Amino acid sequence: METGDAVKTGDTKNVDDKVETGVNVGSGEPADIGHQVEAGATMEAGGTEAEGTPALYTVESTPDKGKGTFATRWITRGTCIISEAPLFKMRNKLIERNIAQNAIAEKLRQLSKDQQRAFFDLHNQFPSMGAFPGIVRSNALPLNETGKGGLFLQCARINQSCIPNAYHEYNSNTGQMTVYATRDIPQGEEITINYFWDTGPVRRKFLREHFGFECVCAHCKLPAAEREASDAHLNEVYSLYDVARDKDYALFDPLDSLHVIHRIWTLLNYENITDIRLARAYMNGFDLAALNGDAARARFFACSAYNELRNCIGENSVGVQDWKARMNDPKLSPLFGTTHRWASEPGDMCTSKDVKEFHAWLWMLKEEANAMDAGNGFPELD
Repeated sequence: METGDAVKTGDTKNVDDKVETGVNVGSGEPADIGHQVEAGATMEAGGTEAEGTPALYTVESTPDKGKGTFATRWITRGTCIISEAPLFKMRNKLIERNIAQNAIAEKLRQLSKDQQRAFFDLHNQFPSMGAFPGIVRSNALPLNETGKGGLFLQCARINQSCIPNAYHEYNSNTGQMTVYATRDIPQGEEITINYFWDTGPVRRKFLREHFGFECVCAHCKLPAAEREASDAHLNEVYSLYDVARDKDYALFDPLDSLHVIHRIWTLLNYENITDIRLARAYMNGFDLAALNGDAARARFFACSAYNELRNCIGENSVGVQDWKARMNDPKLSPLFGTTHRWASEPGDMCTSKDVKEFHAWLWMLKEEANAMDAGNGFPELD
């Protein structure tokens, strides 16, 4: 792979022009990034950890999706909208006709009358399976426990969107399914999550086959050309993730690996995506910087990953505190210093208040890369 090749895939010629280098993805506003991380400081933005409460949302009928969940007031990005224990758990293989019926019936007998009524009020997209298995298959969410799913009365009311404004994940530390706002949600807007992450056609086929519906979210209602362009961007993101996490390629051509991650960041920014996929890009950036002994960039990427994780899954979720530790000391990574090609200390971080200058340093863009070529052997960008 030639340097720069990996960041030229897809029909996205206008993306780089429309996404300014200095945009802070989390807020959509320019930020003084050079001063976000000071020696010994702790970056803690967003990530509200309050319990979800019905005051944040209401369940109402929708024109084309049955019932949905709507914000009753402004919800700030990073707010925990719902934190809910499962009504019951089941192994996925049991959610089959004639196998699940008795098992679900037994679990329902153990619930209160109100919980039973709430269960039967849920939508059944698969009536041919019978009431019990059909409702569970239509509404169960996967757990971070191999082969298990859970039924959550509140979370079950949140509809699918290919461009969601919230993110759900099961927190095995607390035994709760959490739903966090991944962007600011105005009062009256429907709260949505994504049921399946993949490219457009694959995602829509999966929803049709596994959930029994055609997605009618705002993204799927876009004119065909706009929808296909957006799907092409996400297809490129998913394909580049494989390059971004390839440790062998990171050792072979670290500069191109960094520009691959920058390309992912640019595309996510362009599509206004501020969920776990953004955190993943920052994690890839951290691993790359740590691998090459670059404590300055590693600390920034760890700070960014930590903040995005807090905004998506909460402070007390599995692994989040590990990123806080890496933020405070990037050298904790077992990868750190595999090479010293980019050797730096945390205090070497760019301190420019000019956001574009900071990003030129962070991503080693053309001007920065060319300046380093002579001493470090970095290949010049096309």
